[in-house]
Amino acid sequence: MDTYKENKYIKFCISLAKLASSATFRNPNVGACLVYNDQIIGRGYHQEYGKAHAEVNAINSVIDHHKSLIEKAHLYVTLEPCNHWGKTGPCTDYILKHNIKKVVFGAYDPNPKMQGKSIAHLKQNNVEVIGPILEKECLELIKPYITNTSQNRPYISLKWAQSNDFYIGKINERIKISNKISDIYVHKMRSEHDAILVGSNTFLIDKPKLNTRLYPGKNPKIIILDRRNRLSKENLSLDNTLILTSNNDLKTLLNELLDEQNITRLMIEGGATIHRSFIEAGLWDTAHIITSNKLTLGSGIPSPLLQGKLKSKLGLAGDSLQIVENNKLE
Repeated sequence: MDTYKENKYIKFCISLAKLASSATFRNPNVGACLVYNDQIIGRGYHQEYGKAHAEVNAINSVIDHHKSLIEKAHLYVTLEPCNHWGKTGPCTDYILKHNIKKVVFGAYDPNPKMQGKSIAHLKQNNVEVIGPILEKECLELIKPYITNTSQNRPYISLKWAQSNDFYIGKINERIKISNKISDIYVHKMRSEHDAILVGSNTFLIDKPKLNTRLYPGKNPKIIILDRRNRLSKENLSLDNTLILTSNNDLKTLLNELLDEQNITRLMIEGGATIHRSFIEAGLWDTAHIITSNKLTLGSGIPSPLLQGKLKSKLGLAGDSLQIVENNKLE
């Protein structure tokens, strides 16, 4: 096996997969390319839930002049090709239909319907299969999908802004902490999630718009956790809003959001009680913590406390951003 070549093309597939967005919903973000004689003749990624997968898009992208090369080419893909019917047909059937004789994959599909079954199927049909290649990097692409399939809940991102002395606000008072650049980052985050959840207290005091007005992306669904029935649909002027009054535990609520509302990526924006409840239950995947380097509050509502692994740190024009991963889920 030419390790350099296999790594090179899987890395290219990873870059394609990163072009995908949350529009894939319950499907993973996947990239694929078709290579003949060390030349890429086809490329593709899974763009939207219910539409063609990466492998199909890569094969279909081959120009007419190169169609005859498909059966001589090698297919590279970040994730094991699917071997079952869903919204679309099995990718393995499409691969076999085009007489592709070699497939290189990045990672096994963690979905119980898969987990190596398509690899066995391809091998039984005389396809040479190599992998996994760059497995850790390929699995990094599909963390929401892994959470959805293994824990039957949305992938959860916590987000809060805090002063430089670690307060997130004052009781019953709206205080602006983050700067404009941080706000743009938050709006980008919102565009990458299916829904945003806040508590009724945060909603009533802060009156947040919870949209993506500072970033060119879709507006997520708004979910308000209102277990004390402080709100009603009649006094809300927001569209695309879901009010949850159920006293079910968080895990059950999250199962329902995934299964009934198709919420695969959920962003938690507060307040402190909501954040603490998710942290204490261990129901979070990443935390995005914005700290103002200029604002000192002296007293107020303490920032949530969590333990995790620092993934990255970034300066945001006077604010600092820390992204922390829940390493207990590894």
